[in-house]
Amino acid sequence: NVRIAHFDTGILPDHPMLPDNMLENLQRSFSHDDNNTNDASDRGNNVINGIGHGTSTVSILAGKKKKYPDYKFHDFLGGAPYAEIIPVRIARSVVLLATSAFVEAVDYILGLPEKHQCDIITMSMGGLPTRAWANAVNRAYDKGVFISCASGDNTGGLPTVNTIYP
Repeated sequence: NVRIAHFDTGILPDHPMLPDNMLENLQRSFSHDDNNTNDASDRGNNVINGIGHGTSTVSILAGKKKKYPDYKFHDFLGGAPYAEIIPVRIARSVVLLATSAFVEAVDYILGLPEKHQCDIITMSMGGLPTRAWANAVNRAYDKGVFISCASGDNTGGLPTVNTIYP
């Protein structure tokens, strides 16, 4: 199986579209507003993106099988429905203002025992580039871990028209 660490704002644990192959025993939170590091639940942030961003992106990534008889549809929603997913919460918002949570999350994934090692890290959030982030990305590359990140969106030129890192 392909194993993917999904870095985002967390997950809504009871959401009906969460992937079937969620490795909840390996979930972690590196968001510094959390007391429970073993829980990647979404705590929300209504100022920037509200609750559910991580759940939405992981559902697009891996989804699950759904039946919609009105549309004669009974198949998987999500690009990699058989992948094993490790949810990793790194912030309350998709805009990363601190650098340490991403670095700590990469180091956690790279430090997993061989039987739990990931092939891919995905992330649909970003921020300003830092040397610490670049070093973390390079460590993952050196271990053969592929990192796929969103390039960033903007509305009316905000927060930026530039591609965000990583």
